[in-house]
Amino acid sequence: MAAHSSGQGALSPGNFVEMLEDTLAQPVSALHSTLGGTVLIHGTPDTETIRHMLVPTSLVVIAMEAARDDIPAATEIGHELLDVVRRLRKRPGLYHFDDLAVEYQLTRPGPGRDRLEAALDAVAVDPELVATLRVHLNNGLHRRLTAREMHIHENTVDYRLRRIYRLAGLDPRSPELITRLRAALTVREYMQAARSHRADEADGPGS
Repeated sequence: MAAHSSGQGALSPGNFVEMLEDTLAQPVSALHSTLGGTVLIHGTPDTETIRHMLVPTSLVVIAMEAARDDIPAATEIGHELLDVVRRLRKRPGLYHFDDLAVEYQLTRPGPGRDRLEAALDAVAVDPELVATLRVHLNNGLHRRLTAREMHIHENTVDYRLRRIYRLAGLDPRSPELITRLRAALTVREYMQAARSHRADEADGPGS
């Protein structure tokens, strides 16, 4: 498991390891710091129990299953998935690979990722449109919820969506519309977070 604290919660990665040992009644191998770490559990634990443990916390935990020889590779993938969760600002909790397979594949380097990131260039000129798209997708395309969350009228939501479709050159009648918009926004926000992280490191102490 790869674990990371996404904010001020009731449970730190170190406390999480202690609770795991109590719950599983077995020693748990761990390498962790105040920022996160890796936990190795022998056998197949009840992940629903672990999920319940995380409810009152701000921890993000990636659960990976692997044979002994595959542990190094699984650990690397687990931390890459953790990076995806952090950069896309997903909710704290327990994630399996299947929960993040689409986001993981979309954010791997390649011409497909580059093309998807550029798909919303014209839309991104207006941050209000990007925010509306993000909220609308997160709300399951429910225009009333989007309007309520953004404190705007439902007609304004419709108007902004039409602008998004037009600027992105997408046909609102296409059955692939939402899939393409969700993929493009996922890639764009991941890459923006990655660039911001690199810039922070470059401006940090010792630069």
